[in-house]
Amino acid sequence: MKIEYDPAADALYVTLKARAKIAETLEPAPGFNVDVDAKGNPVGVEVLYAVRRLGRDALMTIGVDLSGLEWSPIQNKLLSTGEVAKKLGVTRQYVGRLARTGRLAATRAGRAWLIPESGL
Repeated sequence: MKIEYDPAADALYVTLKARAKIAETLEPAPGFNVDVDAKGNPVGVEVLYAVRRLGRDALMTIGVDLSGLEWSPIQNKLLSTGEVAKKLGVTRQYVGRLARTGRLAATRAGRAWLIPESGL
């Protein structure tokens, strides 16, 4: 893993897989980009306006704590609130409310929610 910060662009980039070929860049939220390979596996993550979003102190003390992770052999596609709403036949706002209240397993990515497809 490699973490780079460009102060001129105020952009933070975390390389998750070195030398992997980027097939697509997903934007789950404005200013938050995820590069994925041809199989949909994450290759890197970019955070624009990093100082504004994370703060200078956070950028100076970036660390990774893996102690609480649960590993699963099943690849789980993450869906946006719009995609989930379309699958369930409800509004995006309702899906967002379910995510906020914890009634739907979801992860926050900036201002957006990402919902594992298996959680539907």
